Amino acid sequence: MMPMCPIRFWGTRKIACMSDAIDIAFGWRLPSQNGQNGMEAGRVKAIFACQILQRDETQNRWLVHLDELRSITAAQHIPPEFDERIHALVGRYAFVPFEASQHMTLPMKIETLTGQIRYFHQADPRNEKR
Repeated sequence: MMPMCPIRFWGTRKIACMSDAIDIAFGWRLPSQNGQNGMEAGRVKAIFACQILQRDETQNRWLVHLDELRSITAAQHIPPEFDERIHALVGRYAFVPFEASQHMTLPMKIETLTGQIRYFHQADPRNEKR
């Protein structure tokens, strides 16, 4: 018999347990195209099916594996380079805050897609040497 996952709460709402699968939404503000006086190209939201691998109670976050891209939505056309980068996140690992279980879109910097900010890991970060 598998042990029951203890019920955990964030605020007044139940949060997912380790080994649960949850959907996590990430949102990015895309950079302007064609030098349009700093105007944004728009926002994009990507929802991933994720497996919770580890809880970090001290920092109120999970380590998750992005298993599948469920959807991408945007008000405007997504430039192909960013569409490809979002699709390439499948199979990556990330530490996400517990708020992700509350159906909130996590606001991300565009640099997390370009790799300038290392948020999405190619390999399991638990195996990386410190």
